[in-house]
Amino acid sequence: MSHGTARSVSVIASLKNTAQNIQTQGRPFVIANTGAQPLYINPEETATAANGFLIPAGIMPPFKMRVKGDLSVISNATGTSVSVMYFDI
Repeated sequence: MSHGTARSVSVIASLKNTAQNIQTQGRPFVIANTGAQPLYINPEETATAANGFLIPAGIMPPFKMRVKGDLSVISNATGTSVSVMYFDI
């Protein structure tokens, strides 16, 4: 069984308290909060601290994800950084 090969990485170096969309284009990916503040993600609507899935600072959840549209991401006013690694299927 193949787990896929990492093909590309995108980085948001300064994600603050304004939501941004990551265009995943249906590709499987892993996401890492590479900064020092919380990261919230939401695949269905604009992410907020109230409706987002929390990824704490310095954490990469140990599973691949795939979303149909864009992945909305947000942090707090101090900000964090995010890395997304995309895989082949």
